[in-house]
Order: sequence, then C-alpha cells, then structure tokens
Amino acid sequence: MDEEKIYFIDSQKNSIEFFEHDGSFDDSVLIQDGTYWLSFGNCVVTHFEDNYYLGMTYPGSVVKTDSRFNAIGRATRESVFEIEKIFENLARYTVDEKGAVFMVMLGLKGKYEIRKYNREMTLIRTALNDDGLNNMLTLEICRFPDGSFEANGGVAAISLCVKDGLLYVLRGVAGINEVKWEKGEKKYYGLPIPGLEHGFVDIFDAETLKHIKRVEADFLKPHQDYRLYPLKDRFVFVAVYEVDKETGKGKETGNYIYTAGLEDSY
Repeated sequence: MDEEKIYFIDSQKNSIEFFEHDGSFDDSVLIQDGTYWLSFGNCVVTHFEDNYYLGMTYPGSVVKTDSRFNAIGRATRESVFEIEKIFENLARYTVDEKGAVFMVMLGLKGKYEIRKYNREMTLIRTALNDDGLNNMLTLEICRFPDGSFEANGGVAAISLCVKDGLLYVLRGVAGINEVKWEKGEKKYYGLPIPGLEHGFVDIFDAETLKHIKRVEADFLKPHQDYRLYPLKDRFVFVAVYEVDKETGKGKETGNYIYTAGLEDSY
C-alpha cells in the first residue's frame, strides 16, 4: 500500500492486483517474467516513480521491476533455485524517497546486517551490528525426512521504514519459530524470545547506517508479528492476525493497531 494504490498478490494467478483506497478494483497485472518467483505471504510491493520493488522473491531477495513487473535490477545476483543461497539472501526491505533500498538480512546466521543499495540496485554500504541478541535472533535451515526444509529461530528484524533521513528497524518481536519432526510429520511451535519483555525500534542514520539509539515500546510483545509504517506525524504499528501454532487459535495480541508519536513519544 502507498499513497496511490493498495496492492494485493494473487498466488493463484501469479499477479499483482491494484485497488483504490476506497476499495474499488483498478487493475490486474500478470507477472510473466520467469526469472523470479514471489514469496507469497512475505512479499511486499513498493512503488517508486515508474518502477516497483518486490521482496522477498526467489531466487534473490529484492527485485526492481518496470511497470509490468519485468525485472530490471536485483539486490542479489543468483539465478538458480539453490536453497542455501536463497536462504542467505532472505531479507526485509524498505525504499526511501530517493529510491535507495535498505535491507536487513535474515538468513545470515548470527548476524544483524543492514545493507543499502542505490536506485540502480548497486550495493553502496553495509553495517554490521552486535547487540548481544545476534545468536538468538537468527534463522537457520532445518531439513526433514520428507525432503522439505523450514527456517528455525528468530528474525533479525520484522519490519523497517525510512523517514526524514532516519532508518527505523523493528526488532525483538515475532517470537522464535521451532519446527520439529514428530511421529512422521512436522510440528510447528511458536516460542517466546528468552529474556525479552517487549520489542524495540533501532534507529540508524540512513546515510551512514550508523546506529543512533534504541527505543523500547511496552506495547510490542516479543511473540507477536508486527508491521511498521511511517505517517507524517507518527508511526503506526500493526499487530497482524496470527494463529497460535500450538493451540490453533488466534493470538489475543493480534488484530490491533498502535500509533505512537515520533522519537520523543515512544
């Protein structure tokens, strides 16, 4: 969603559906470029000038496309479906008002790494951070007897945005994902993040990627998934609807929207 349209990904049609903000249908564009595939459920569509950014995608993490979703640039260069390489390049991303792309890498074991790309998708800066949580908020591949694999562990970041020259990274939420092989099938468990009472937002200089400060927020529950959006005078945190992996029921902390002022109001 942006100021112009609302975007939906249709996994059956392999298309992007466009809607107006009043909910009326506008257009449907089939993705005919076979060089990438959308990560349904985890893919974000961002519109910038005449182009779109899509991420996460396979193979690669973030793809820049033309107006018909044909790839014209990539954050990562692999071109084959290689599980290990795809896993390494899992990322959350955002785009600033100049077209620069910021990514927090999710598949680098034990790392809290931020990358910045220019609008041509050339890597121009990398920042490594260590806040003592790197080995906890990290993913690793877990393979199973049926030939499948899952990502176990926590995530380095769940959502990010840029506003007024600052990069905001939401960290310390979404819990720990643990998938086990029990009685011939996979069992999914959502575990709390040990030692954390609530999530937080790390603030970086968007030009240098230098860490400025960390702002904690009591309403951010470590086991809950959120999305972070910037508005003109505040931030919006959306606690997305989730089903508890053990009980099969909706989490009580989901389906909420929180708003907070800028830095001095967290």
